[in-house]
Amino acid sequence: MAIHLSISLRLRPPGELKDWPKDVAKWTSDLAAQCPKGFWKGDRCDAHFVAGLDQPQFGEFVNLVERFERDGTAVIFRPPSVSIPHHCLIEELDDDAKSNCQWYWLAPRYEAEPSGETDLGLPTIKGTEMPRGATLVGAEEQTIWVNERFRRFVRKQKWRNFETVQLKDVGRFAADTWHLAWSDCSLGKVLDSPWTSMLDRPEPMASVLQASRKSTGNAAADRLLRLMAGVRFHIDAIFRVARGALPQSEFATLAYDTCRGPMYVRRDAKEALVAERLLREDECRPVLVEEDGKESPIWRAVPHRRVPLFTPDVLTRVRLEEAAIQTAAERNPKPSRKATLKRSLALLKSCRRANSQDFRRAATAKQIEQLKSQIAWPLPSSWEAVLRTCNGARIEPCELACDTACEIVSAPQLPKFVRKQLESEPELPQGFLPVVDSETGDYIGLDSSSIRPDGECRVMLLSHEEPAVEREWASVAEFLEDLLAGCAIG
Repeated sequence: MAIHLSISLRLRPPGELKDWPKDVAKWTSDLAAQCPKGFWKGDRCDAHFVAGLDQPQFGEFVNLVERFERDGTAVIFRPPSVSIPHHCLIEELDDDAKSNCQWYWLAPRYEAEPSGETDLGLPTIKGTEMPRGATLVGAEEQTIWVNERFRRFVRKQKWRNFETVQLKDVGRFAADTWHLAWSDCSLGKVLDSPWTSMLDRPEPMASVLQASRKSTGNAAADRLLRLMAGVRFHIDAIFRVARGALPQSEFATLAYDTCRGPMYVRRDAKEALVAERLLREDECRPVLVEEDGKESPIWRAVPHRRVPLFTPDVLTRVRLEEAAIQTAAERNPKPSRKATLKRSLALLKSCRRANSQDFRRAATAKQIEQLKSQIAWPLPSSWEAVLRTCNGARIEPCELACDTACEIVSAPQLPKFVRKQLESEPELPQGFLPVVDSETGDYIGLDSSSIRPDGECRVMLLSHEEPAVEREWASVAEFLEDLLAGCAIG
């Protein structure tokens, strides 16, 4: 297990030191040896350190901080406002053969907010505003919403303790169906971390809290806690559970009095969901399973019991409301929303703002004119608008490339890219203009022979095994929506 430790150290004022520049140089060199990721903010340095508690580097880092405090060269920063955390410790468990993780906390990449609520207080949504490409999203009070494909797959597997209720879509257009998902099965016996007790939490399900133990069972860690006494020191501890109390179920949750924690999934179910592209690896946070004998003297078991999300009588009313929602949807189908270039370009702009490191600025008029003069096929005005919005971008993961990366090729690079694609596959269709580079090797491009008066054209994805059309879109607008479906925009 790795420990990510961030501590802010402040230099003493220049007037209090005999040779301030020399002291600064000595201090920074010592710190850099133990903490190469430190960075300066005026006279303060935020030191970032990663190591295991059992590694010598951890003890050496604590020694360094103790020496700074003792010599008076630098002190642990104590901000005037205690509401702002400047020091934190984050536990991180690697999912490898050594850790042998069997359970995972579901942490969706996307979040969503309800547009309102039903008479029973269940959330309502606008389906067309849900994150494109998402199969599950995090919602208020640590709840999870899943789409219809996710729900059907779980039902087909006959996995246990996974309940859903359909959410009412109050939007104007047809969209994917979404469901509130929950489990009434308890994950079992939860254990305290060495740093803090769950029973000391100001909020039962809070993940970030203050250190509250005097002894962790590790000498260097105990010295660190003594150094941080009286300082707002936030701990982000991973959840620990007792092996002997784990449930015989594919899904579970944490329940503390009347509070509910996140949903957890067992390893075999998680791997099946990942294989079906219903779940991403980075949406699964490992849970540390400890042997029952570690409960004392440091480890204390925290009782967690089964707390249903709905009482039986409320669940009956919820199911009746769900049936009414489904009947209304069948009797009054909503029209589909047609993709428009204006809306797709707005989506591209949002992706560029949220991912500036992967999305480049707009192409210039000169770059566009040079591009047109260097390619054999006409450039549709719809794709010209794409380049004038974003002159190249890397989208990863991308569903069109089997969750690897796709790249919108920039205007300066496009002529060379087109020549390379045509050389690698001479049998590409006449008028096919490659514009997107896929890591799978597939060919993605525009059908320049089908340009319409509005500047739109057909977009095709051809297999890298043979130049046969595997997918196609009627317009650049439709293609952009699918290309950017997995792009995080907030």
